[in-house]
Amino acid sequence: MVRRLIRRGNFTSTDDLQQRILDFIEYFNHTMAKPFQWQFKGFTPHG
Repeated sequence: MVRRLIRRGNFTSTDDLQQRILDFIEYFNHTMAKPFQWQFKGFTPHG
């Protein structure tokens, strides 16, 4: 987020910054986020 939004941003207030961050999160979740596929199957029991 820092590389894509905050470093290049020009914000007029903290409220403006907060709204831009929330807008970015919503945009990211709809366009760039991918579901995480969990690979861990659990520990094998030791007899």
